[in-house]
Amino acid sequence: MSNNDIVKNGFNVGMVDNFEKYLINNKPFVVNTDVSSGFGIHYIVLCKLDNNCYICDSLGKNNYRPYDNIMLKTIKNNGLNCIWYPFKFQVKTSVKCGWWSIFVCKLIQNLQNKTPQNITENIKKFVGKTAEISDENVLIKFFGCHKL
Repeated sequence: MSNNDIVKNGFNVGMVDNFEKYLINNKPFVVNTDVSSGFGIHYIVLCKLDNNCYICDSLGKNNYRPYDNIMLKTIKNNGLNCIWYPFKFQVKTSVKCGWWSIFVCKLIQNLQNKTPQNITENIKKFVGKTAEISDENVLIKFFGCHKL
């Protein structure tokens, strides 16, 4: 999985120190939790709706992300409140965070006409508190993503 794979699936992606330009749209996008000079750590989803920035990490809100201070400062400097999706739905040993991020972006796009609360409720209903699909091809087909 790379940033190019996410772009090929129709979503913007940035690193934790350069995603600010995507906060102007009410569209979900993917952030790699590493800085631009790094190799990449983990993908998460952000989506600005009204005065809130919704954050979904497939490994959960309490997952260790070493550069959260940069991300949170950027969000707050843009006058937004941070609202975290509270559950994890990926096992720690999995490397499918990019695919989960694409899935969450697609789910949010499908729910854009609903309230922000419904987005969180529907994600929870759809994936549950924990979930994992081990076969990557099944995951790609399940999410309706392009086969890469």
